[in-house]
Amino acid sequence: MPYLAGRRRLGLTWISDAWGILVEDQAEVGKKSQVVGYTYYASFAGVVCLGPVHALHGIWIAEELVWKGPLSAGTDDFTEITVEGRGSLILYWGTEAQTPDPTLAASGVVHPGYRGQCYAVFDDWVLGENRSQVPAVEFDVTRLPATALTVEAVLNGEVHPLVALEELLLNRRFGAGLDPALLDYPSWNLAAEHLADEGFSVSVFLDQANALDALIANFLEYLDAALVQTASGKLALRLLRGWTARRSPLTVEHPTDPPDLTAHGWRDSQQGGRPVQQPRPGLADRFQ
Repeated sequence: MPYLAGRRRLGLTWISDAWGILVEDQAEVGKKSQVVGYTYYASFAGVVCLGPVHALHGIWIAEELVWKGPLSAGTDDFTEITVEGRGSLILYWGTEAQTPDPTLAASGVVHPGYRGQCYAVFDDWVLGENRSQVPAVEFDVTRLPATALTVEAVLNGEVHPLVALEELLLNRRFGAGLDPALLDYPSWNLAAEHLADEGFSVSVFLDQANALDALIANFLEYLDAALVQTASGKLALRLLRGWTARRSPLTVEHPTDPPDLTAHGWRDSQQGGRPVQQPRPGLADRFQ
C-alpha cells in the first residue's frame, strides 16, 4: 500500500472488481423513439494509502475535479460523501477500529475491515454515457503521522521531515518497529526545532518496497543529517551544518588576495595543471 506523510493527490489501488453493473438506455423521442446510447452504473472499491488520513481536499474522476473539500476526519472511522451527478461513497479514514463495509460484502468476495488503511467504497456510481469501465479516480488527502517530538507534525501545509522519519523508524505496521526508548529525543527535538525555524517541510510518498537502510540514507542525505549512536546505545540525530551559530556573510575584507579578473583565451586555459586539449581541426584545416 502507498505510504504518505504530508499532502498529495493519490490514485486509488483497486481492491475489488466492479459489481452490481447496471445499464440504462438513453432514448431519443421523435417521430420514432430509438436508443442513442447507454449509461453505465457500478459499485467498486479502492485503497487510497496507509492510514490514518486526516483530511480530504478533493476527488478527481478522469482528471476532472468532481468534489471539493476540505473535509476533516475528526474522530470518525468513516464518512459518507455524496458527489452530485455521480453517486455516493463511503470513505474509511484508516483507523485501527474500522469494521468491514457492508456494501463491499455484496461484491461476492469476503473483505476485511482494512484497519490502518484508508479506502473508499463507491455504491451505484455513474460511470458515464457509453462508458463501461471504471475511470481513474484520485483523492487529494493529507496524512499527519503521530509524533513524540516537541514540534508540530504539520508544517507549511506538509509535514515536518523528522516526524516522518520518526514514524518510519518506529511504526510496527510498515516501518522498522523500533522501541521509542532507542531514540535520543533531546537531540531529535533540538534538530527538529531548527528545521522548523528553517521552514523545512516535505511530503513523503512511497509506492514500492524499499530497503530501510537505503531509505534512511536517502532521507538523511536530503536533510543533510546523520544518525549517531550515543554511549548509552541510543540513536541521536545531528544536522551536518554549522547551525549552532549563525555564519557571517562574506565581505570584501575576507579574501586574502585581490581577485584575478584577467580574461584568458582558449589556448591559455588550464585543467588540472595541464593545458586543455585543443579542438580537432575541421575539414578545411586538414586540406590546407
